[in-house]
Amino acid sequence: MVIRRFSKRSPIIPIILSVILAFILFGIGASFFSKQDHVLVPGTSSYTITGEFAIKGTPTLRRKSVKAVEALSKGKDIVLWGSWVGDGKKTGEIVSPVFKAPTILSLFISGYPTAESLFAPGYPSKTGNQIFLQRTDTREKLRLKVGTPGNQWKEISWILPASWRGQPIQLVAIDKMVDPSGWIGISSPLETSLFVLCMRQIGSLVLVPLYVIHFFIFLILGLPLALLIARKYQLKPAFILILGITLSSLVGYCAFWVYLLNPVLGIIFSVCVFLLSIGYAIFLYRKTALKDLLRSRDIVFPLLTMLVVGLGYLSVLYGIETGDYPELLAQLRFFNGTFPPDNVLPKIFSDRLYSGVDPRPLLGEWLSSDRPPLQTGITLFQRPLSDLTGLPGGIHYQILGTIAQCSWVPALWALCRTLQLSGRRIAIVLAFCIFSGFFLFHSVFVWPKLLAAALVVFAFAILLQSIYESRRPSTVEIALATLATALGMLAHGGVVFTVPALILMLLVRPKRLPGVQQILICCVIFGILMTPWGAYQKFYEPPGNRLVKWHLAGVIDPTDTRPSLQTILDSYQQSSAAQIAHNKWENFKKLFNDLPGNANSSEARRTSEYYFVFRSLGILNVGWLVLLVALLKRSDSNGDFKRIGVVLAVCLFSLVFWVLAMFGAGVSEIHVGSYATMLLLFAALAAVLSKLPKWLCYMLLFFHIAVFVNDWLVATYTSSGDILMVSPSFWMVGVTIASTISLIIILYKLSKNPLSEKIIPSTL
Repeated sequence: MVIRRFSKRSPIIPIILSVILAFILFGIGASFFSKQDHVLVPGTSSYTITGEFAIKGTPTLRRKSVKAVEALSKGKDIVLWGSWVGDGKKTGEIVSPVFKAPTILSLFISGYPTAESLFAPGYPSKTGNQIFLQRTDTREKLRLKVGTPGNQWKEISWILPASWRGQPIQLVAIDKMVDPSGWIGISSPLETSLFVLCMRQIGSLVLVPLYVIHFFIFLILGLPLALLIARKYQLKPAFILILGITLSSLVGYCAFWVYLLNPVLGIIFSVCVFLLSIGYAIFLYRKTALKDLLRSRDIVFPLLTMLVVGLGYLSVLYGIETGDYPELLAQLRFFNGTFPPDNVLPKIFSDRLYSGVDPRPLLGEWLSSDRPPLQTGITLFQRPLSDLTGLPGGIHYQILGTIAQCSWVPALWALCRTLQLSGRRIAIVLAFCIFSGFFLFHSVFVWPKLLAAALVVFAFAILLQSIYESRRPSTVEIALATLATALGMLAHGGVVFTVPALILMLLVRPKRLPGVQQILICCVIFGILMTPWGAYQKFYEPPGNRLVKWHLAGVIDPTDTRPSLQTILDSYQQSSAAQIAHNKWENFKKLFNDLPGNANSSEARRTSEYYFVFRSLGILNVGWLVLLVALLKRSDSNGDFKRIGVVLAVCLFSLVFWVLAMFGAGVSEIHVGSYATMLLLFAALAAVLSKLPKWLCYMLLFFHIAVFVNDWLVATYTSSGDILMVSPSFWMVGVTIASTISLIIILYKLSKNPLSEKIIPSTL
């Protein structure tokens, strides 16, 4: 079998396990020679307190976290301070006595100690809470990067700069928030040895088996049925994996409605469907169908790539331990917590339904009907697993959310195979995408935009195949494309800006249009999927159109009760033609904002990549020049650029439609658009660059990866300006290294592999 030969020649799993085992043995052996934590400032004397700060000045905290502090404090005279004195509206400041800066400083933290965390209730003000170190000799300050532990004590560590070690410093905590939830809890400063820190972090390795379990469950729901459909209707093997994910998403959508009806019925549904999926997979395996599936390179390569990419991204995410809840780390990890909690809304929704609690309203002024429910349903299906493990639900949600977002890998594979790219060129396209900030961040900041993009790109790849073959799409292709598109819109409505371009692609040549019967089938499938959610929005928790009016009419007020179409018409009637034209022009310019990349810090560059379309593409923009030169020279002997040109034409039309549809001025930022368009842009431009001479292509790829490593990895592990980053989680760094090595092996094998178009031959 291909997968067995692959594993024999390139032992990916042994590599990961070997790296992890080496870390474990090193940590265990070294821990015998290391000192335990000790308090740098024992007792309570000499602390300077202004305003409200007191010993154990905190509300009731989780008993488990309190026990952890008590276990450490035996015989160590550790003191816990807090600004919750009566309530959280009181403010204060505490300054520790002077002590010598250690190599590794540790603190127990609770409450909401960072002003940037928008998820903290009350949304901290610009003059919010702070925790920092200051040198008494030079008066320099270092703000400590820290999350929002909330009502629990979390031990967090920082590796101090070499120039600070041994110097006289003080620890300062300031609470300036008058909101009731804006309190800080902080302990006496502790000195921690490197090896004690390593042993304390060993629990993070639970991520690996949990990830594998969630990955298996996510795929087993739809993959066996996808195999059956592909064999019956002679679909290309390249479509099987993403089709399986589409069917798994459909199961998740069904789970949403069952859990909404009754959570007990939902649990029964999850268990029964999972057992049926396992049974059906075993049946197919005994009939040799799954054995044949494993022989297909079109399954092995995207499956392994998706598996390793997701694990690698998660290890980067949890490469630091800020004390945040597991599902809240992404925004603080890369952007100092300046994002709204869009990534956790599906979790809040699923938690409410799982507990039988009415989800109306969902969070603050946001309604459960404001965003589609696909990721909520996917989460609900595997939610019982959280109860079985006893681990926080946030870690399960984050893992499963990342797996769902990494569906972009098999979607990209299906597109590349449709474009008839060689193994080497697909490896290059994958490398450009995997090692980019866009895919890293949006795979771990799990608002379901990449999942929506993957589903719509799958639909696009199916239709594109018929375009290339100059034929009308088959009924099965139309049905699957409609299913994937509808599910994409049920994941996130932003993909609606790409859908018109897909329809236009078919309209350009009428002979390729679906027949009347096919159009009826398309309408039925779309209606069956979309109508229940539309009814939920209209009748269960109306109006459910806040985002539509926000983006297309510029109306943000959630109390506005006008229908969407009326609101849009009113907004345009109230604006002059000159103002409307100005808005559209500003939207167009926004696409190219900060394109030269003059930002002088890694954080500023990450911010630019997050907001601006062409800045996010980075070095891939060279592809536009390559394509232009090729067209001028007419050097397209095998039609490569013509095939890629169709993809880019869809992208450009989508961008134009998006710019014109958005109402406000300069609001065309990536996060309010279609990630399907972004995925297609990355794929098409990388495919163009893969046509360059090898030395030039690899030089551009090396530059692209070097920028990514510096801005998104190295810079987020080290100090940035006056902010001191949390100490790395060395176990997760080891998983990152193992995952990277595994990816290099996979991409190298792929680049040397002749890919076959052969349909799986055996029968059921």
